[in-house]
Amino acid sequence: MTTERDVAEVRSVVYRMAGAFSAKDVDGVMATFVGQGVTVVGTGSDEVRFGPEAVRLQVARDISEVDTLSFGMDHVRVDVLGDAAFAFADTVINASVGSEIIRFPIRNTFGLVRTEAGWLIAQIHTSVASHQQDEGRSFPVRLTKTLSSLLTSIDNAAGSSAVQSKSLG
Repeated sequence: MTTERDVAEVRSVVYRMAGAFSAKDVDGVMATFVGQGVTVVGTGSDEVRFGPEAVRLQVARDISEVDTLSFGMDHVRVDVLGDAAFAFADTVINASVGSEIIRFPIRNTFGLVRTEAGWLIAQIHTSVASHQQDEGRSFPVRLTKTLSSLLTSIDNAAGSSAVQSKSLG
C-alpha cells in the first residue's frame, strides 16, 4: 500500500540526487544509488552504464563537461508498489560551458527500491523527445516519409533490382 510517507521519501531521494548533481558532487550523487545492480541510461549512444564503477565514471564525466549545472524538476510523479517505486520527472538541465548557456529538456524515469538504509535509486533512464515525431503521433512519420522518399529516389536512379539486392526495398 502506497503511503504519503513513501511518496515523500522517494521524491526526497530524487531531489537529493538532482541537488548533488547540480552541486557537482559525485559522492553525493552516488550516495542516492544502490550499490551493485545500479543502471543508468543517458541520452548519448555511449551512455549505458551498469554497476557503481561505471555509473561513477559517467557521473564524473557529465559533471566535468560543464562549468555550472542545475536541474529543474517542477513535479516528480511517484508510484510505490511494495518495496519498489517508480518516479517520472520532466526535467530541464541548465548548464554553462564558458560563456555558452545550455538549456536541455529531458525526461527522467527512476526505479527505486526500499533498502534498510531507506529508498535508493536502482535505475535511471533519460530520454529526449523526438522533434521528428509530430504531437499526437506514435511514430516519427516525417522522418519515415523522408527516408521513404530517399529510398524511392535511389530505387528510381539505380533500378529496383539494385535496391532489392541491397535489402532496401
